[in-house]
Amino acid sequence: MSTYAEILIQRYRHKGALVDANLLLLLYAGNCDVRLIGPRFMHLKAYTAEDYYALSYILKQFTRLVTTPNVLTEVSNLANKFTPDDKQAFFPQFAHELVSVEEFHYPSNQAASSKLFPILGLTDSVLLNLCQDYLIITDDLRFYAKLTDQGLEALNFNHVRMEYLFAE
Repeated sequence: MSTYAEILIQRYRHKGALVDANLLLLLYAGNCDVRLIGPRFMHLKAYTAEDYYALSYILKQFTRLVTTPNVLTEVSNLANKFTPDDKQAFFPQFAHELVSVEEFHYPSNQAASSKLFPILGLTDSVLLNLCQDYLIITDDLRFYAKLTDQGLEALNFNHVRMEYLFAE
């Protein structure tokens, strides 16, 4: 297991994990039905059931899962592209998941004032402003690079996903 990942997880264990939209969709889809993951759905075709289990294992190490309205909106919009039957199964589970996640609002106008806003867009600019307090977990290399370029800590899921496959 990556020492850097272990250090980050330990450092932010009680502060919380802030998961980007694609990974949060992976988590919630897997919690609903692991068969949603994979080639059936465009936004989950890059993942496997094993990725879901690895992400779940990583997130169980945190006492808090935090998010933003921006991330949840992206998850909802992506899931809205499921087939009607899959949406019928997913959205009640998604609503149930919202009970256990802490949601924080960061004003859009403040996020838009960041010099990185034209590069990152709104959701990632909001996350950038919250990552001082929480560990961002992402598989977006461009976003991860911008975070680390700013001297901020983040966990790139692509760097650790294979390490956690057999952790449980």
